[in-house]
Amino acid sequence: MQTGLTYLCLIATMAATPLLALVMSAPAGEGAPVLVVSGSGAEARLRLVAEAGGYPVGPVSAPMATLAASDQPGFAARLEAAGAWFVLDAAFLSTICGANS
Repeated sequence: MQTGLTYLCLIATMAATPLLALVMSAPAGEGAPVLVVSGSGAEARLRLVAEAGGYPVGPVSAPMATLAASDQPGFAARLEAAGAWFVLDAAFLSTICGANS
């Protein structure tokens, strides 16, 4: 029983670490590409981006996230007000992928 609990704690920690990194990343800057995270599905998220005055960056969306950009000020705030879980500066993706190392 103790071993099972230990493994469960280890798995929970491993699953929570990337989510914590996302939440603690820098807020989105004006005019910079952002990562829009929501559970609404790709099509609904693309509508949310368009209604907030933005456009998708790249040919596809991930199951829970979309890269997007806008030339209009306040884009991130509009996305959050419309229901996005997180709106993050997309520059952190290059760090995860090792581009800054």
